[in-house]
Amino acid sequence: MNSIDVQDWLRRFNEVLARVETGETLTIMRNGVVFAEIRPLTQQPVKLGAFEGEIDVPDSAFAPLTPAEMKVWYGE
Repeated sequence: MNSIDVQDWLRRFNEVLARVETGETLTIMRNGVVFAEIRPLTQQPVKLGAFEGEIDVPDSAFAPLTPAEMKVWYGE
């Protein structure tokens, strides 16, 4: 991990962002003391059907609400 002084970071902002976009993590220092870190975000792929077979959703969950349930739902 590389460090950069806050003033240098501000002067070279676009260059620093380009480095981060390529996967580099940088720590930001002020007066020789690290106070922040800038790093790329990791993108996790979306896994469709991740809980298939683990969660049982009954068909009744998709049934329309009864008039009594509608009153409870809407606070009447």
